[in-house]
Amino acid sequence: MAVAPHSIRWTHRLNGENPATPAGQNNGAWSSVVSGTVVGKYWAHGSLRGSGYNKINPTTDTLTLVASFKYENTPASGTVLFSLESTVGDVKILSAGNDTQLLMESKVGMGVDSTTISNLELKSNFFFRLTLNAHVAKFYPFDLKETETGESLVYSTTSTTTSNPKNSFGCDNGNVLFGNFYFTDQGVFDTDELSPSLWTSNLLQQTGLRIVELLKDSKRLYLKTQVEPESIIYANDMSPATVSRYEPPCIYVQIPTARTDIESLGGGTVFHQYQAQVFVITKSSDYRFAHRMNAELSGEVVEEVYANSGESSNKDAIIDFNSEIDMRQDEDEIICVNAHTFVFKRRINYRER
Repeated sequence: MAVAPHSIRWTHRLNGENPATPAGQNNGAWSSVVSGTVVGKYWAHGSLRGSGYNKINPTTDTLTLVASFKYENTPASGTVLFSLESTVGDVKILSAGNDTQLLMESKVGMGVDSTTISNLELKSNFFFRLTLNAHVAKFYPFDLKETETGESLVYSTTSTTTSNPKNSFGCDNGNVLFGNFYFTDQGVFDTDELSPSLWTSNLLQQTGLRIVELLKDSKRLYLKTQVEPESIIYANDMSPATVSRYEPPCIYVQIPTARTDIESLGGGTVFHQYQAQVFVITKSSDYRFAHRMNAELSGEVVEEVYANSGESSNKDAIIDFNSEIDMRQDEDEIICVNAHTFVFKRRINYRER
């Protein structure tokens, strides 16, 4: 996992408007656009409203898009709907000629590598994430990596060359309503690394999951020798039933509150203050050892987060932190829990969306 830095933005953002006149500030220009029409919250392409492809010329080999669409009239099998192209590979998402499947294709030598994505409802709102890292492409239906039971949802294909599809969306057959199209050539990011929402990216990925990433990647003595990476988790659920699944030592991270101050009246820039809590849990038959181990881990947690999470004193900084130390009061309790709270302050321009 590599959470997107705070400087990363979706370079192109559409929410159903004309690609020739995208809404919002800092919204990149398209290399070519085709005619269409606004239908409610969608941009309509197809044989009845104009057809073709809106394109962005590739500038890097690391590409990510998130898009939503639905069929009005099903395109013929093989109709290209979306594509990404690096300098060395490509990937296309095509109609399978029905309302329940899509095709994912990449150029391989003189042929193609084709994967069928099934069990879809394409006449209803469908959305996905598509990434291309040089040769390797991944498709995330509903912008998810796995099911609730942990089964992987990701489809992958590898290309060996490119058929010059550009980075595009559109169609030249049938009628398709395109609801959203978010694109960046600043990296390959899955759903845990960059969100379509600026608020979510800053809160969940770039604060909460970023701390998890820092602690997992730490080279400090106790963090890398005493805690398994799988035991450093973002605590979506802190109920006893969930917590009991992990054997100490373990570390939980959560973001319980976010406070906002408007920088100027009528302005798009705000200051967010995020409260990040890190719980360090240790266990031993002798509480002295649980307490000592927790102190060692806690020290490394505080130092790692404080030293490496704030990227800029102007845009991202820790302005306060405190620790609650668990001192033994129950003779039968052999688990030690220290809680560390950090307050991050960050300047964000919401008009970029």
